This record gives sequence, C-alpha cells and structure tokens, in this order.
Amino acid sequence: MRSEDLLRNSEALLRESEQRFSTAFRASPAVITLSRMSDGRFVEVNDSFARWLGLDRDSILGHNSWELGMWPNLEARRKF
Repeated sequence: MRSEDLLRNSEALLRESEQRFSTAFRASPAVITLSRMSDGRFVEVNDSFARWLGLDRDSILGHNSWELGMWPNLEARRKF
C-alpha cells in the first residue's frame, strides 16, 4: 500500500509540474519553440512564436524553419 501511495503522489507531482511548464511556455511573451535536433522540425511552439510568424500553431508543428520560409538562405540556416 505504501509504495502505491508514493507512486500516486509522484505521478500527481509530475502532472502538476508538467502543467506549470505548459502554462509558462504558452503564456510567455518571449518567442519559444521546441524542435528536434535530428531534422529541426518544430514539436511545440508558444503563442508568441505563432503570432510572430503569422501562422497558427497547427500550421507550424511538424515543419522546419526552412519549410516555413524563415530563412532566405539555407547556408545561413546551417551556420546558425
């Protein structure tokens, strides 16, 4: 019983932490993105980034900055 209580408590704390991160990430006025290192595709973006880019979140996720036309020069993107 004790280990089950500890597990439930741990899971509740994790959910609370995830909720706090999500709230801060989405509400931040700073432009924030999460992307995969392997291919640069966006896996999460906040509202500030979507507004800055002029697209809705669903149009951004799964694409990389080159596909979204954020870089006029691919070599500059590679150097970055």
